[in-house]
Amino acid sequence: MIVELPAGVVLARNVKWPRGMLSLITGFVEAGELPAETAVRETAEELGLVAHDPTLVGIYGFAPMNQLLLVYHVRAEGEITLGAELAEYKVVPVEKLKPWPIGPGPGVRDWLASRRAEASAGG
Repeated sequence: MIVELPAGVVLARNVKWPRGMLSLITGFVEAGELPAETAVRETAEELGLVAHDPTLVGIYGFAPMNQLLLVYHVRAEGEITLGAELAEYKVVPVEKLKPWPIGPGPGVRDWLASRRAEASAGG
């Protein structure tokens, strides 16, 4: 999930990842759950935040794990409280957020591009 707070986008490090490796908040869809519901639930579980307005950014292949990544954007509020799966986090101002080439990075790229398109269209 691209979890957006007023101060920026939350990136976090999974406890299994090396120091300095940050990414979007992730999670798996549970049986009977819609992916948009997963985005809201995982934001609460992983960050302790209340998420609103989940919007699908895109679907991306992740060959190293033989997965499809459904990247959602959510607006969130509250105080961050890390869940057991996360070791640290950083809030990056949107204007400083840069996409990366693998995993959910292309979703970040497309989300940033859609924001620029909306801004230039006056939306």
